[in-house]
Amino acid sequence: HKSMLFTIVVQQPPTIKVPSVCKTIRQAVLRLAGLPQGRVVVEPGNYFEEETISVQNQVSIIGTGSVTITCLAKTLFQLNGNALLFRLNCVVSEDADDQSECISVLGGSPVIAMCNVTSKVGTGIALDKNSSTMMLATNIQNGHGHGIDVAPGATAVLVKCEVSGNKGIGVFATDCLLYITDTIFFKNNSTGLLMAYPKSDCTVSDCIFSGNAGIGVSVRNEAFADFSGNILTDNAGGGLDIESGAKGSFFKNHIFANKTHGTRVEDAGEGISFKGNITQHHAEDSVFKWLSSTRE
Repeated sequence: HKSMLFTIVVQQPPTIKVPSVCKTIRQAVLRLAGLPQGRVVVEPGNYFEEETISVQNQVSIIGTGSVTITCLAKTLFQLNGNALLFRLNCVVSEDADDQSECISVLGGSPVIAMCNVTSKVGTGIALDKNSSTMMLATNIQNGHGHGIDVAPGATAVLVKCEVSGNKGIGVFATDCLLYITDTIFFKNNSTGLLMAYPKSDCTVSDCIFSGNAGIGVSVRNEAFADFSGNILTDNAGGGLDIESGAKGSFFKNHIFANKTHGTRVEDAGEGISFKGNITQHHAEDSVFKWLSSTRE
């Protein structure tokens, strides 16, 4: 028998370095336009962009140290595809167009990992319908609007993140899928997490909601929440609010020392379940107004 030898050539995705090859991240990304995948490797430093960086397909932008990217005019990143942002400090300056997000996800399944995200004029991260975004060990902080705005039809996953110091709601989620674990919601100037409307299906576990100027967590307008193992404390507007047909399972949460009430349930949906929760040390008693709901 004759033996046959085959040679397999694995082509590595093209890599462009900033600033040695391209002076700006946007120039490097434009060089990769039209390719199915590629990498932009950014050396430590401060970078300023005048225009939005539009990232398509499977393009990774990777910081190799302390990398700060500031957009002076508008949204910094616009993602549409399976992009990766890794180890970047992303900022939209106060001189940018009003309400510009720092990162806008239009579609695809991007990953934002080990980044710091701030918009000084708008929302930190905005997720459009039909997008599915994973955020890992990322800080969304000190923004002028909401920390994260999850639009109807979008999916958001947060793992080991921090959402803090934003002037709006920490995470504003409507008619979407939401999975959050081991994440801190701290000192936002409104509610820490708001989940609303019938198509919202939210799983939240092992998180901390503390020091928010509004309610720690609000579930409303027929949203469903699977809420377990969370800590809600020192929130000015109360710990947990469930209202207007909202429903779900609330299991082994510790709700203590909020400025007003611990838990308020009013006009909740059918089949809502409370088991093993600890509620203590509040200025006001918890309020339970069971109408169409069933407490277990």
